[in-house]
Amino acid sequence: MKTPELAAGALVLATALGVVGLWLPAGTEARQAPVMRERRIMGPGPIAISMRQGMEAVVLQADGAAYAVNLATGKIGPLLYRVPPAYQAADIAAGAMGGGVVTCFSLSARTSLEAGAFVLQVTPDRPDVWAWMSTPGVYIGLAINPADGHIYVSNSTTNEVFEVPVGVANPRQVFVAAPLRAVRLGAMAIDPVARRLYVADMGAPVIYAIDLASRSVRRLNVPVGDVRALAWGEAARRLYVADSGQEAVWVVDPNAPKPAANRFVQDPRIRVPAGITVAPDRSVWIADEAAHALFQVSADSRTIIRVVPWSPPMPIKR
Repeated sequence: MKTPELAAGALVLATALGVVGLWLPAGTEARQAPVMRERRIMGPGPIAISMRQGMEAVVLQADGAAYAVNLATGKIGPLLYRVPPAYQAADIAAGAMGGGVVTCFSLSARTSLEAGAFVLQVTPDRPDVWAWMSTPGVYIGLAINPADGHIYVSNSTTNEVFEVPVGVANPRQVFVAAPLRAVRLGAMAIDPVARRLYVADMGAPVIYAIDLASRSVRRLNVPVGDVRALAWGEAARRLYVADSGQEAVWVVDPNAPKPAANRFVQDPRIRVPAGITVAPDRSVWIADEAAHALFQVSADSRTIIRVVPWSPPMPIKR
């Protein structure tokens, strides 16, 4: 297994935009990012969103660029990291621990020449940690529990869930569970208080609840379509489900005797809800890949209260 080594300062083309910019190699800190300027050019859409700390979130673009977003103001901040182009990022998860913030990506190699799949961990002041996943497959969903220092990741090829410790390069991955009759595991969310992990099945209207203490698995049958993302709302003790098939977001009480999916929001402006997170103020934020926007939804009125067009500052050549 080889750890990716990429030359600093290499140039990449911004796909169909024809804009030349700098990508940040592994280990490059945010303060070393290239000069930014505001440009209203339609580029890659947002595919995932996760809280970092306070009211700051991180949003992952389809091209592997991750940007900070201030959810209090809706302002898109600087480029935090860019995944090396040899790898495809499927999901992002972040959390504060040990006095800092760790941001994780689930990665798969784009070609057979690379070294398979990784959980990449990025911190502001330490070298990047590449946790190689020894079980082959495509890894999709991510969840991080800062309280116990573990990252959880789903393998959509083998339909298994694994955990790896934060901050350990090439650790021994630990098997967590393999839900019976799963079709294709995907998005994940965690209830850190109850130590319960939720994993969506992308091929069936099912969400699995995994008790991390006993490793027991409970099946929640919910009438959802194409689940792209899950988010746990601690204040409401509810699970939010981004359904790109029905262009809606659902809310589920997983502790109900018969859990059901209730419509949380459906609005013509929401087209492909690809990422979802819950802010400390209880509002729900949706990253929409097709609409090229972030939507803030009130937890009380269940209506859109803010739309943030996805137009981050573009990196330019010095």
